[in-house]
Amino acid sequence: MDSTDGKQGESLDGDAGGSLETGASAAGDKPAAKGVIDATSGGSAAPAPAPSGKKAPKSGGVKGKLARVNIYFLGFILALLIAGMALFIGIKKSQKEATPTQISSQTLSTDAINQLKGNDVKIGDAKQTLNVESNAVFAGRVLVQGGVDIAGALKVSGILSLVNLTVSGTGTFQQAQVGELAVSGGAGIQGQLTVQKSINVTGGGSFGGAVTIPQLTVDTLALSKDLQLARHIDAGGNTPGLSDGTALGAGGTSSISGTDTAGTVSISTGSSPAAGCFVTVTFSQKFSGTPHVVVSPASSDAGALSYYTSRNTTGFSICATNPVAAKNYIFDFIAID
Repeated sequence: MDSTDGKQGESLDGDAGGSLETGASAAGDKPAAKGVIDATSGGSAAPAPAPSGKKAPKSGGVKGKLARVNIYFLGFILALLIAGMALFIGIKKSQKEATPTQISSQTLSTDAINQLKGNDVKIGDAKQTLNVESNAVFAGRVLVQGGVDIAGALKVSGILSLVNLTVSGTGTFQQAQVGELAVSGGAGIQGQLTVQKSINVTGGGSFGGAVTIPQLTVDTLALSKDLQLARHIDAGGNTPGLSDGTALGAGGTSSISGTDTAGTVSISTGSSPAAGCFVTVTFSQKFSGTPHVVVSPASSDAGALSYYTSRNTTGFSICATNPVAAKNYIFDFIAID
């Protein structure tokens, strides 16, 4: 029993020693974890490892602020890019709209001209231009449905018939026959103007030179300077009326010739003429005011007579204070307002 127990004790001691050495070597190879007590070190806790010089980064520090700044900066750059793209697209669109449409040119060859003879041929379209280098002669009519732009001079050897002609600039016409001409602005005529029919002017007219008119009919003529006449004044109009007075006597006669402006009154007295008026002349056209009537004797009997006149807007009377029977009194008169 004793020997067996001794062997068993040695065996246990040997195993325990080997086991402890193995644990010690294991403990020596790897450091003990923080807070773990080494049973082989006599029950004391292993000291904690010394802290390093670097500090753990904080979530709200400089890096967090830089991250937020970078997000704002990227948003600003993105907004600038969008605005730049929108501005670029707008400029390109406006340049495209402002670019005029270019009309392509097409040259008419000799073969194409030969094809036009005796045929109704359509060449090109509205966006193309037909250039004819040589002269062109059209034996028939030429119909232009659109407008005609003439860069050079237009010479018409024959008659040019236009329904409506609008000249915005200056036009030179050696001879033009116009059925009806309406000029809204000013018109300057350097040469001679011949009007075969009547001319109606609703406004005023100004003439810097001489005006030759065979016959002029006006309602009212206003002259700012003297009137010079190379020939006579022939006053037209109707012959005024004439009525006898008491100074004509029994069996006396009277007559008148001329117009309201000028005329002659012939009086032949009868028997027993009384003092008073021989005749009363009535104007065919009433004056606006009392006219100036000048009566002058045109016979010797009239020159020896004491006569006088009475006048108003409708006419005048030739009177005498001492009429003599069987006499011929002739008077000329002029009436001017």
